Amino acid sequence: MKVSYQLVEKDYSTFLKQLYFHSNLVKQVALTVAIAGLLASVRAKGQPIIIIPFIVKFIGIGVLVYLLFVVIPYLLASARVNKTLLGKNISKSVTIENINEGVTIRMGHEYTIIKWPEIRTVGKVKDYLYTKLYDGRYYVVPLAYFSSSSESDKFANEINAGIINSPDNNKIKKLHNLYYWGLLGLIPNFGAIAGIILLIKGANVKDKKLMVIGISCVMLTVLFWVLVAILV
Repeated sequence: MKVSYQLVEKDYSTFLKQLYFHSNLVKQVALTVAIAGLLASVRAKGQPIIIIPFIVKFIGIGVLVYLLFVVIPYLLASARVNKTLLGKNISKSVTIENINEGVTIRMGHEYTIIKWPEIRTVGKVKDYLYTKLYDGRYYVVPLAYFSSSSESDKFANEINAGIINSPDNNKIKKLHNLYYWGLLGLIPNFGAIAGIILLIKGANVKDKKLMVIGISCVMLTVLFWVLVAILV
């Protein structure tokens, strides 16, 4: 199955806003509230919770968490996209097609094959269907270029089936599943231990992202105890 479409530069910025601020809004709010509530409730032994200082700490920590986990990743993604698009003419017609080996992208005289092990996931936001690669790149198709919602679902399911059935993809997926262990970084002390393990593992397999996650886990524990020292 294939689809032809045309993008303008605005499509990329709109897609990123929908991806980071709309598609996972409930999860983002729940995570922010949970972390802010946990950290704001930290107090000396036997000390009661005083409402106004608690609310001030809760709001401050909530803003910090939202910046750290949503706004900063969005800004970094936007910077990568702008760097990629710099000096390029993206107004050409694009054709994306699913084949046995993976997905082909044809833009003018340029022809690219993306093999199944390179694709991390396929998904939808409000106005776009997207394919995300393990190297962080996105290929975006406006949903308006599909004749119906069922056609876009069929296209996405074909890509998803190719990812699942690729034997090489399983090895890559196991490595990238380690990224989720970075969530342990939200637990002080335990997160630091997990961070050291992830940092060592990342160095062994030469995965820079895993190393960054490991360092971040350690720094979150450091930040936690700095906040405790300041606020308690």
